[in-house]
Formats: sequence, structure tokens, C-alpha cells
Amino acid sequence: MQNYINLLMIPTDYCNLRCKYCFFDKNIKSFNRMNEDTLYQTMKIILPYYDRVSFVWHGGEPLSMGLDFYKTVVKIQKEFSNCTNIQIHNSIQSNLTLLTDEMSIFFAQNKFSISTSYDGVCNEITRGNSQQILSGRSICLDHQDHCGIIMVTSKININSLIESYHFFKMHDMDFKINPYLGIDKELVLDYNLYTEKMWQLFYYWAIDSDTNIEISSFNSIIDYILFHKKKLCTFTSCLGRWASINYNGTIKPCNRYFPDEYSYGNVFDYNSFREAFDSEGFRRIIIKAIKRRNKCKSCEIFDYCSGGCNYVAMTENGGIENNNGNYCQYLKIIYKQIETFLLEHKSDRKLNKFLKNKIEKAKNHIKY
Repeated sequence: MQNYINLLMIPTDYCNLRCKYCFFDKNIKSFNRMNEDTLYQTMKIILPYYDRVSFVWHGGEPLSMGLDFYKTVVKIQKEFSNCTNIQIHNSIQSNLTLLTDEMSIFFAQNKFSISTSYDGVCNEITRGNSQQILSGRSICLDHQDHCGIIMVTSKININSLIESYHFFKMHDMDFKINPYLGIDKELVLDYNLYTEKMWQLFYYWAIDSDTNIEISSFNSIIDYILFHKKKLCTFTSCLGRWASINYNGTIKPCNRYFPDEYSYGNVFDYNSFREAFDSEGFRRIIIKAIKRRNKCKSCEIFDYCSGGCNYVAMTENGGIENNNGNYCQYLKIIYKQIETFLLEHKSDRKLNKFLKNKIEKAKNHIKY
């Protein structure tokens, strides 16, 4: 088994935007920052104990930490990696409004990948600062080949998915769709409508013969159906492979909200990060996650989703041990729709080039 860990790093809870759907407190105005001692302790208990480590710098707005912070990150990482063969990857999920040329050059030189969020034609309603985000993306692309895009889908923009697709296509933006999972009445999704609109979007994209973009939310399903490959943390039993570290060193299962009962302690509690997975908080969450997955094992898509996401179960179903919520029902339907589509259209010349290429690579698969 590969010796790797993925860390969602929250160096600050401050953000200069106030997105409608943010799962952090929208009213946070404090500027809590990770100090160098916490940063060094984090690297000290992680880097010597793994062969491969992925750091996703998140927030809050991670670029509000300033460039000097990330120079210190790289300096400390090099200090530890010079003694080992460890592979380190850094990525940043940012709103890009604070990105400068100097930052972008540094991140490119040090191989930080960069992603952002943009909500298509409704972005000004849900996030605002549309031009600043797009300008930041342009600065990123001046120095890097790619800038990932996440579109959060809610009641506000669910009826404009096709229009948003055309926006992303016009700007040559691959994108991923994340559904809003909260309870705000202005945003909460009708999942029957969400399923209908997502299927319409898939079909529209699939037969768009001149498309220049991919939609990773569909690719994750396609890649599993054709190749039995999956990458999303939500469908890969993340416990023990993913964790989140807050600005003060607190360790949680994820950067999304989890009550303190699921805390894994603090980076200053341990000599090795592996010890966090012996914590009482980890035991609580994994026991409940196993209960949920045992309930899910008879599901026809269990091999794909592995029982789904702990945060989704907790938020949507009232407990980590519970399953079969709205997102679960959506996933079962869209998975079968895409699977049927691929079987029925495997020789269709009208498919977009991305689907054609995937089907061609999978031609020796037993189903194809």
C-alpha cells in the first residue's frame, strides 16, 4: 500500500469575500493566522513519516496570508525533503482576487497548482467580484497551464446550467460542479430538479461535438464505469488518508465543518501525524462511517461511492452513520443514466472528443 497522506490546510479563517453558500461563518471578520511554530510543527510530524504528501492550502482565503508565508512553507518543506525521497505537492484553492504577478510566478516556479470557484452566469449573485476573479485567473494562466474551476450549484443557478456551460466553454474553462449542501432556503436544492438538470447538462455536453472543455463531475463517473478508476476523496474512504489542519494546529477530518467531538487533537500533541489516527475523535467517526457503509453494501453503486462522504451524511442525513439521503439518490440515478448512455452510444460518431477518446481507450474492457 502506498504511504501517502492528503492534508487540507487552513492557514487562516479570514476571507475577503462573503459567498452566499460558504460553509464557514459568513460573518467572520477576524484574521486568525497560522504562525511559523505551528507550520513547522505540522511539517515536522508529517514529512518524515510519509513517502508522498499533498498539501491543499484552503481557507478562508489562503492568499490573504501573503507571499512570505508560502516562501516559508517551501523553505520548511525543503528542509525536511532534502533528507528523504519524499514527494510533496502543493495546491491552492483561492478566490484569486488577491493574486499578483509576483505570487503567480512564485507558485509556478515551486509547482503549486491553483484552482478557484466561479458560479457561471450567476456568479455575481452568489459570489460577486466576478471581474476580479477572472482577472486573477488570467494572472494565473500567464504562468501556469491550468487553473481548475469549481461551480457551486444551488437554487439560484440550477436552472442556468446550460447557459453556464456555454460561458465556461467560451472561456475555455474545464469545471467541476459541487451541489450546495446547506439548509439556507434561498439556496437549498430540490434534488429531483437537480437530477433532471444535471442529466440535461450531461447529455448536452456529451453530444457537443465541438466542445473544448471537460466536466470533471461527469468524468469521475465515466472513468469508474470504463476503467474502474476513482480519485474523489468523497468516494474513496478518506479516513486515514485525508485530514484537515486549522490555523491553530487543530486536526479535523475535513476542512468542512465537523463538531469538536470529531477532532483528532492538535499537531502539538504528536510526534508523528499517524498518532492522530489513534485519537478518540478518529475512532468516533470511523465507527459511525463503518456503520453507514455496512448499510450501503447492498447498493448497486457501492463499489463506486464506497458509502459516500461523511460530511454529506452528517449534514444531510442527521448523522455520519446514516445513508440514503438526497445526494445519494441523485448519484444512483445519474450513475445509471450515464452507464446506460455509454453502452448505447459507444459507437456514436456525434459524441464529443473527450468521450470518444475514453471509449476508444476502454474498447478492450469486458463491457465495451
